[in-house]
Formats: sequence, C-alpha cells, structure tokens
Amino acid sequence: VKALQDRLDDMFGASFDHSVYKHGDQHVLQFDIEIPNGKFLPGQPHLLEDALELLASIVGQPLLTAGHVRAEFLDLEREQLRRRLGSIINNKARYAAYRGVEALFEGEPFALHSLGRLEDLPDLTAERVTARHAEMLTGMWRELVVVGDVDPEQVRDLWARCSPLPSGQGPALKPTIRLGDRTDVVERSDRFDVQQSQLVFGFRAPVTIHDADYPAYLMFSGVLGGYAHSKLFVNVREKASLAYSVYSRYDSIKGYMLITAGINEADREPAERLILEQIEAIARGEVDADEMQQTLALIVNDYRELVDSAAAVAHHVLARDLTGHRWTIEQVIEACGRVTVADLARLARETRLHVRYALRDRQSREVTHA
Repeated sequence: VKALQDRLDDMFGASFDHSVYKHGDQHVLQFDIEIPNGKFLPGQPHLLEDALELLASIVGQPLLTAGHVRAEFLDLEREQLRRRLGSIINNKARYAAYRGVEALFEGEPFALHSLGRLEDLPDLTAERVTARHAEMLTGMWRELVVVGDVDPEQVRDLWARCSPLPSGQGPALKPTIRLGDRTDVVERSDRFDVQQSQLVFGFRAPVTIHDADYPAYLMFSGVLGGYAHSKLFVNVREKASLAYSVYSRYDSIKGYMLITAGINEADREPAERLILEQIEAIARGEVDADEMQQTLALIVNDYRELVDSAAAVAHHVLARDLTGHRWTIEQVIEACGRVTVADLARLARETRLHVRYALRDRQSREVTHA
C-alpha cells in the first residue's frame, strides 16, 4: 500500500480507487485512477502513460508467491471483507433495503449482496482467488474508459503497449433478466433492538431502461418519492408526520422500485396505508403542474451535472455499455419534457406490489394490516 501511495504521490497527487458492485445481472469490478493534466504541470510530464502503465500493473500483474496470491495479503483482505459484510447490519435503513431486494429476487443471483456472503469466506483459498483472477483477465468482458483532454488513438496505442490483457472486450455480456411478473405479495420481517422501525415496499416496475417509457418512469418515481417536493415526502413525512424519512428508488436495469421509510412502530399501519395511497393518487391522475415542473427541473439538473465530472461521465459511459441501452443525456431530458400526467397515471396502475418488509424492535407489539 505504501509503495502504491508513493507512486501516486510521484504522479502529482494522482488518486486510485476500486469498487465491486452490481449493475443489473452483471457483477462489476471497477478500477479508477485520476490524474492531473500534464499540460499544465512543470515539465509537462507524460502522466497519461504513467497512469495507464500503473493501472495495467495493478489489474494484470499482482504480487504472487509460487504462482499464487500471497497468503498474508489474502488473509488481510478476507478479514477486511468479513468486517464489511458484518457491518451491513449496522445501518438499519440500508439493511432493510437490502432485505427487501433479497425478498424480491429470492432464488436469483441478484438477491446476493455485491460483496458476497460471510459463510463463503473460508473457501477463498489462494488457489481459487488466483484462478479467478486469471479467468478475469482472459475470459470476462472488460472495458477501458478514459475521460479528459486526450487523443483516443494515443490512448489505444499506449494501452496496447502496456496492458497484459488480450485485445478487445472479451466475451459478450449476457442480457439482464428483468423482475418477472407475479401475483403474490411476500411478507417478511426482522426484529432487532431498535427505536426506529423500517418499512420497505418492493414493486415490479413495468418499465426498464430499454423501453420507450423509461423517461416517463423516471418522472413517476420522482413525483412519487424521488425529491423533497414528492408526494411521499410532503404527505407522509411533512403533513402527517408518520415517517422520519421516506423515499422511492427505481432500478431501471432489473425493473423494480423500492419505497423505504423510517417510522415509529406505533405508526406502522397508518404509515403503510398512506404510503400506498400516494401511488393510488397518481393512478387517479392527482398530480399538479408544480409537481411535474419541479420533478422535470430536478431530473434535468441531475443529468446536466453528469458532464461536470469526469468520473461521472466515465461511470455513465460504462453503465450504458454494461446495459446495452442507447439513451443519450439529451434524449432523456427531451423525453422527460414530453411526459404527461396521463403517462404517470398509467404507469402507476401498472406498478405491482410484491414485497412488504418490516424491520422492527424486539419488544414491539404485533400490528395487523387493515
């Protein structure tokens, strides 16, 4: 770690990061390196070449002993992963959302956390990890995204010269399978020593990012619970004081929506009822012009902000290529501007509830649904 930090310091304070996350049915391992533009530094150093060489070394040439990852490094990473997985439960709101997704996709790989499972950690041997790394280099889809004041041909030439990876993107990605249509509603709950209960509703969304109605569903989720002016926030939290926090989150890749709320357990029944009533109100067309205009303005602002950050642009490009959709920023903005209240009402009627999850205090009394 010290050697890596020293190398980054030598590159005028470059930064390096990595992450593991789910994007639809794809399990993504991402490496990021950010450098200043050498044109504006003393001596105009070739930092782009240095950064690509460092990135290629990190990804393709790990430190091995007898052909395998070093045992002491593996033990350290295994313990860090154990702590990260064990800490998921400490943030009860995030844990509740995870449990809601788990119930929605029970039996599917998507139900697993992106970091894996605690019970699988003992099986992570040096041999298995090394073999997996080799498979990653040669048998998995990969993409290099570079954003900045660069010459694309120069980037290609530099990467081809320094990278140990085979040329091309590797095998094609399998398409993501959207959440299937169901008629059941699954009820799940957990009990902990907590003062604030958590509610999670899981819905099947009728639209994914591949559909023409994608911008309309962005508007629907925004009006429902995406922003501070939304129906959930105003009616459930502000007016009725039935929630400490409440919002909706739309996953356009897998085709689902979550509504999560932090509440007092004594308010669970009226909170649940009022939350679901907000979708019913949209289904009846009860959305005023101010709600539409504010939601549109905030969605436009979210998309416009993407171009202000090189990292955000890179993530947007990578997400597009992982998914295979071809919505541009301008196309989404333009389409959102054409969305009508009738569009939102139709999508609200087509949104199906499939999961009710409650994280509750161990001592709380049972509350039955009306």
